[in-house]
Amino acid sequence: MNASAALGVDEGEGFWWLAAILRAVPWYYMALGSSAFFFFWESYLDLRQIRHLLSAERRMPPVLREWVGIMRHIYNRMEATMEFIAECLVLSSHLLVGFWTLSRDLLDGLGFGIEYRVTRGMVFIILVSLASSLVRVPFHLFRILCVDTHFEMRSAASILDLWFWEQMKMFVLSLLFGIPLLSAYLVLLSWDLPYYWLYSCVYVAILAIFFTDIYHLIAPAFDNYKPLPEGPLKTEIEKLTRKLNFPLANILVVEKYKQEYRSTVHSNAFLVGFRFSKSIVLYDSLIKQLKEPEICAIIAHEIGHHKFYHTYKMLFMQLFSMGCFIFLFAHIVKMPQFYRSFGFLSVDASIGLVLFSYIYSAFANLGHWLTNYVNRSMEYAADEYAVANGMRKLESALIKIHANNLTNLMPDPWYAHYHYSHPSLAERLAHIQHLKLQQQPPPPSSSPSSSSSSSTTVRQEGQEENKKER
Repeated sequence: MNASAALGVDEGEGFWWLAAILRAVPWYYMALGSSAFFFFWESYLDLRQIRHLLSAERRMPPVLREWVGIMRHIYNRMEATMEFIAECLVLSSHLLVGFWTLSRDLLDGLGFGIEYRVTRGMVFIILVSLASSLVRVPFHLFRILCVDTHFEMRSAASILDLWFWEQMKMFVLSLLFGIPLLSAYLVLLSWDLPYYWLYSCVYVAILAIFFTDIYHLIAPAFDNYKPLPEGPLKTEIEKLTRKLNFPLANILVVEKYKQEYRSTVHSNAFLVGFRFSKSIVLYDSLIKQLKEPEICAIIAHEIGHHKFYHTYKMLFMQLFSMGCFIFLFAHIVKMPQFYRSFGFLSVDASIGLVLFSYIYSAFANLGHWLTNYVNRSMEYAADEYAVANGMRKLESALIKIHANNLTNLMPDPWYAHYHYSHPSLAERLAHIQHLKLQQQPPPPSSSPSSSSSSSTTVRQEGQEENKKER
């Protein structure tokens, strides 16, 4: 028996050596150890951020101290601590084994035997997802009622009503799209095709591109979209898109001012649609806060993302990360020792998907940091595009948006580079000032002949004054 057969891996795939390495990994301790490492690393970054904010708050005038948001950071760390403890308890108490047993007994009682492997797996995944969501509900409610909300804007009852219907819409869409798509993936795994991990990557890539292009069809389920009415703003935007050769299909306004339940109304602008037919979406809060030249500057920034293909570059990075997940998962999904390390006696793709997500989610934080690094460079490039096309009001627009969103203006550098997908306001303003200085023409330099003639003229004028004095 050769090595690949002993490991239960198709020799044609040529990755039996990888399976040998993965087989020797202590998966249970890997899951706990990786989660603990990133938990303590992010706790250290949060402590740096809180200490930095406390120092900054003492130097700020009282009117700006609300921007600091120290309590928000403290609560974020408390919530992350509770999630880490809950994850450790779930893995160490074999609670997932109990969910698998419950789903198996439930379906056995309904007449769905072992031949309904995909159905049994989907019920297990749904039970785990529901339990995880219910555990997060108290933390989410505490956040929106006690941390992020000012009751001067709306009552607690209206806040809960908005939150409830928002969660119900997300739940329904998850069922409509998640169940058939995830079932199809489990069926693909059950076929046991050669290089099935590659087929899985293609399947996920098609889905990602499809949902990226139909986002403008799904978004109205959560927000109210309407065309921008005729007026000076629409005229200026259309003039800008013609100048920048942007394939404009429509200009939409999404109502956020009335629907937001947090203490601040988030302001934003973005592009949706296909590559050669895109729509511009503006938050109504953005229109209320900014003047027309400032709105045009923000739109020029977004068009810069379009011109540089930033959306597709980020999509490629996300697909690469997902491809790594699928590739590694495909090489452990059939390893009995992987399941036994977590207390499972059954080998099933749905169980493996849940278990591997605990491990991979910790390492995905590293990929998230790399994605943030690339995204910050894209933000600088989009700012350069806007400034290069004469958008002189970009600075004032960014200041107003950050002020309205209560964005932290002076983050700790380590914390910002790990967590922030956008540069801080101070960094962006400094970069824009540097770009404007580069665009200014250099001062005229005097030639040697002109300088000598001017010095001769000065000497002659001095001699004439001396004669007059004599």
